[in-house]
Amino acid sequence: MWFMDDGNAVYQKKKLCGYHINSQSFTYNENLLISKVLKDLYSIESILEKNHGKFRIAIYRQNSRETFKRLISPYVQESMKYKLG
Repeated sequence: MWFMDDGNAVYQKKKLCGYHINSQSFTYNENLLISKVLKDLYSIESILEKNHGKFRIAIYRQNSRETFKRLISPYVQESMKYKLG
């Protein structure tokens, strides 16, 4: 749900290079916790990236991108599949 609402694919030179989870409403420490949970539970490595003075979660590593997509794609509504790239 969260990704469908506040997530997006990231492209560089028209090539998918990652995903953002727009978590700017959370504190830095809350974002760190979310990032740690993604790593510990799902082996998804993410970084915190500054966006408009706040932090969001970015998933750039290829294996983490693939794991993230594989985990969430069965739950993404058809009209939101474009967000997966």
